[in-house]
Amino acid sequence: DIIKFYSVTEDLVHNGVLDLNNYNLEIKGIPQIQISDSQNVVIYPKHNKITMKKNRDFDFGGTIEAGLFTFFGQDFNFSYDTFKINLHNIDSLKIKVLFVDFLVTVNDCGYVYRHGGG
Repeated sequence: DIIKFYSVTEDLVHNGVLDLNNYNLEIKGIPQIQISDSQNVVIYPKHNKITMKKNRDFDFGGTIEAGLFTFFGQDFNFSYDTFKINLHNIDSLKIKVLFVDFLVTVNDCGYVYRHGGG
């Protein structure tokens, strides 16, 4: 499998809690999940927490960096079988525009930032 994530918690916080009613596993202490090196897709779960479901699917909220796009929101779901992220509730989106000699970033308020170049 390509996907790897690590759970590191502090103090007396449990790394995982299994719900015996639905067998969902809530995992805490996950700062990031690398989904695809080639597509540059990384998930940063809100509160460092995900809920693992059946068939290696998982639910989360937070930030997704995917190439030149950064999505912010909640109620996201990663489907392992289809290897897709379902974005049910996007709060905002940041788009980076790459030019030959500099990079332009547009944030969720519409402000444009120029990085590098002349």
